[in-house]
Amino acid sequence: MKYLFTASRLMKAKDIVKQCQMRHTEEGLILLAAVELQIRLEIENRKKQQAPTLTA
Repeated sequence: MKYLFTASRLMKAKDIVKQCQMRHTEEGLILLAAVELQIRLEIENRKKQQAPTLTA
């Protein structure tokens, strides 16, 4: 199962999708997409920070 970190707590992606479907608006889908984008960017930044650095 996929998990997303939002609002300083761990939420199941399934629960977020459920909340968006209950609204029946585009705002819910936009919010979900924004959260996914933010998480992807954070993961990329962590990978960059963990990359080994070469020193001469």
